[in-house]
Amino acid sequence: MAGEVNQNSEEWPEVRYINSHAVFKEYLSRVVAGLGVLIFTWSTVVLLGGFVSLLDKKDFWCLTMITLCQTKEASGAITGGVIEGFSGVTRLLATAFSTPKSPPTSTEQKAEITADTLAYSSLRKIETDPAETPAETPAKTPAKIVAEWLKHYILDHGPIVAYATLQLFRLLVFTTIVVPLVFVYTLGMYISTAISLFRLTRRDLGFGMANAAADGGANLQKPALRVLYLMALAQGVLYFYGMTFITTGRKMERKVADKYNLNYGAKSPVREYAVETMAGCMKDPSFVRGRNMVTHAIGLIESSSIDTDNFINGVRIIDSLVQSQLQGHHALMRQLLTGSASSSHILVKLLEAATRCSPTQNNMTKSAARIVEYFAVDIHLKKLPGGIECISDMLELSTTGPQLEQFKDTLKLDQCMEMLHWGLKILRILAAHSDNCRVICDTKGLLSRIMAPMSSDLLHRIDHEVWHSVVEESMQLVALLVVAPGVTGVRLRREISGNKEAVTTMDSIPKCSKCKPLLQIMAIKILSQLAFDKSLSMSTSVASREELAKYMLCIFTDDNKDMSVRKSAAQALAMLCVESQSIAVVILQADGNVVGVLKDMLLHSKENESRISAAEILAHLYNHYTYDDEYLGELNKVIKDVMPKVLGEMFGCGDIQTAGTKADKAMFSPPGSVSIEVQDGDNWLRVDSKLLEAFLYLITTVFDVSQDQDLVQLVDVVFPGDATFTPIGKLKEMVCIYILPNYELTAHWLRIVKLIFMMFISMLRLRSSSYAKEEENLKELMGYLSEVSIQMYGVDGVLSLADSNNGAKPPLKTLVSLFIEAQEIVDGQKEGIIYLRGSVEVNPMA
Repeated sequence: MAGEVNQNSEEWPEVRYINSHAVFKEYLSRVVAGLGVLIFTWSTVVLLGGFVSLLDKKDFWCLTMITLCQTKEASGAITGGVIEGFSGVTRLLATAFSTPKSPPTSTEQKAEITADTLAYSSLRKIETDPAETPAETPAKTPAKIVAEWLKHYILDHGPIVAYATLQLFRLLVFTTIVVPLVFVYTLGMYISTAISLFRLTRRDLGFGMANAAADGGANLQKPALRVLYLMALAQGVLYFYGMTFITTGRKMERKVADKYNLNYGAKSPVREYAVETMAGCMKDPSFVRGRNMVTHAIGLIESSSIDTDNFINGVRIIDSLVQSQLQGHHALMRQLLTGSASSSHILVKLLEAATRCSPTQNNMTKSAARIVEYFAVDIHLKKLPGGIECISDMLELSTTGPQLEQFKDTLKLDQCMEMLHWGLKILRILAAHSDNCRVICDTKGLLSRIMAPMSSDLLHRIDHEVWHSVVEESMQLVALLVVAPGVTGVRLRREISGNKEAVTTMDSIPKCSKCKPLLQIMAIKILSQLAFDKSLSMSTSVASREELAKYMLCIFTDDNKDMSVRKSAAQALAMLCVESQSIAVVILQADGNVVGVLKDMLLHSKENESRISAAEILAHLYNHYTYDDEYLGELNKVIKDVMPKVLGEMFGCGDIQTAGTKADKAMFSPPGSVSIEVQDGDNWLRVDSKLLEAFLYLITTVFDVSQDQDLVQLVDVVFPGDATFTPIGKLKEMVCIYILPNYELTAHWLRIVKLIFMMFISMLRLRSSSYAKEEENLKELMGYLSEVSIQMYGVDGVLSLADSNNGAKPPLKTLVSLFIEAQEIVDGQKEGIIYLRGSVEVNPMA
């Protein structure tokens, strides 16, 4: 993985432009420095050493100047580094003038001056005081008086004189030595090139003294000079050639900044990357190997403190790359942030940065949170010490009002909400892993902070628009936690259901017209999952489930509700029907129009998920409602209307088909479903595998519950005796076209095959002489089913355990038992036996 990423990174813009430019500049500077060493050696050893007595004065001084000008390049090549350009000159001048230009005025210096003055005054007093001196002191001459005056003056003004002398000395050295050196140091390459070009164009090159011809070495003097001047000229040309790439480097930096949507300027991340790359290449050209913006940014984040500019630049780079669509960069970032030895340290620093509630660092906080959110899918909290605490701190403001008061002068409300939003979003992605759910469950107080936006009822008590996004993230996270598997899921559901304020808020959301459909859907899903957990107090009461069923029914039959909300309510009803048979009675008797709504949704809805829910609810109602009243009569009527159309659509011989052109295929395929597409002449017939399963479940349920005569009438409506549209023939065609080319070894397809077996068995039980005439179709159909059964036989038990459909579908018989039952009926028809439900009769037509 790492090798592939490094190989692909060679095409990244910073590698192609900035890295290549830095390597080119460094190698060019090394060539210039190498020529400088060669010129310095050539001029000092060969010419000034070997031909110094033969050189003309012009060449002597030219060589001397060139040698001085090459000091910079030669010393840099020898010591392995050189101060570049005018920056070194600036530091040199700053050092030269670092001493203050005024006399010392500090307290210590004043004290020293005062002490010295007092000492010298005391000496003068001793010398001039008559009481202290002998009476016979000789008379002073004028010379002695002048000398003593000078002595006392110097002693009295000594510090000032010393300071003035020092400044004068520095000024003299600076003007006579430093300035010429700075001039040569700064403009040495220009001077050397100009001198070389000038001397190469002169005719008196190598013209020495009059007696130089007598010396045998004079023959080599001119070629030696010419070689030196040519090397100096070539060095200057290469130096100027490198200078032409200064603007090119800036253009390359701008191109990289534009590619990654980064700001460009003197302190931009791209400029810092270029400067660091150039500095690293000066020490070792292989510094750029494996170096790119990703490794540079990760290095800055890892090695810098959170409050530094380097850390902010690193976060800014990674955030920009995260928002780009560059797969290679994303792969390398994922490897370094989640798969390296230092990934935990880096992620914790990013989480700490994401918890900063400072208006001045708001952009950095958002960037750090966005990075963690993007890579959260690969984060395991058990391997991230301190990570869950940092995320919990992001939610702390939702439960502690005093902190909001503390930040009210510096932190805007939208910044607080943004932090809550990011924290909930990160947790939602982390909750996709069961191990992370366990860590969330074990973290004290975290779940209450997650549910705080709901338990506080921010939507209805404050404002829907302001708090919608935060509450939505909170509910989406809770919707994931309530379906967590194992003991962790039980603990989470128990704690969630125990938060009465949050449950009350979720119960009111579907009733609120101001709450958006997505919030209503989330509330329905959470309440349904809590109701299905029999370990919870709210689900052990049958009355609670019945109340929830009535609640979902009201939403489902409300034409004013959004269709997506009604669809979620239908799914919840389908799940409730399986959990309790009494729910069928509640549904039918609570609203007599419900079967009509289900019929309309099943036959006319353009969304397969809605049709699936309608088919499942009708199947459960038909299977579990046993009262002989007007509700059952209405249900039977709807079933008789629906069955021919469902059978006709499934077999492709009815008037209603969920079919369309290839262009509108996505319209009928919900996320996570498998679409089966076959070509029949000029028409494209498509069957969504989940919709096919729902149709088969409805048909097999009706076949199993209906009386034989009713079943015959239903089938005859669809297949009116035409030999080309026989039930067994169409079932064989469906298996051959839809099932054999597309089935997979999954619980979903195993259930489809089992339902086909059940439908086949129900058809075989019909006392119809037409089936006895379909021996060829029966034989082929049994062959197809046998082929599928052999493939799925070994995984039947495992896949049956894995058949998780949110409790909306009851378990079915094993594949072996269904195959044996079908085979017995087929064999019995050959022997003149008709198998009915619970009895065996002799076929009089045999």
